[in-house]
Amino acid sequence: VSAYLNALREAMSLVASQPGAIVVGQAVKYPGTGIYATLDHLPEDVRLEFPVAENFQCGFCTGIALAGGLPLCVFPRIQFALEAVSQLVNHLDKLPLMGGYRPRVLIRTAVPSHSPMDPGPQHRGDFTHVLALLMKTVRVVALRDADEIVARYREALDRDGSTMLVEYADLYDD
Repeated sequence: VSAYLNALREAMSLVASQPGAIVVGQAVKYPGTGIYATLDHLPEDVRLEFPVAENFQCGFCTGIALAGGLPLCVFPRIQFALEAVSQLVNHLDKLPLMGGYRPRVLIRTAVPSHSPMDPGPQHRGDFTHVLALLMKTVRVVALRDADEIVARYREALDRDGSTMLVEYADLYDD
């Protein structure tokens, strides 16, 4: 297992150990994506498998955060986060600007690799910069180095607000 995946597994253990933590998304309880290998060691009662309904998933996680929970909203590919832009940009990001709401949602997503299998044109591309430009209060963090992963998750957990953490699937095998 690569240093990058080991660091992600450590970061997921850190998140799951927090009071009120819940991991919500696709392939969080069942295999199907590279992200699953970093979650399979977590207790099942911390992982909530969600249908392919990204906009609803993000809104659901925002609600959990507003109720005092700590959701980790998992989109296995960054393109799936694009399906949740309305909830991300118009709700989660703007709530802190509308009367003092401070939901803390950790959003985990990945830029897909292009080998050994090309995911196709609908799943290519790195939209990290675009998403960062769209949001005012949600911090967007690119995780390009295994040595920074746990520290960035600690910062996200300590932050009074939401954070999107973007990993790079090409680094899963390094």
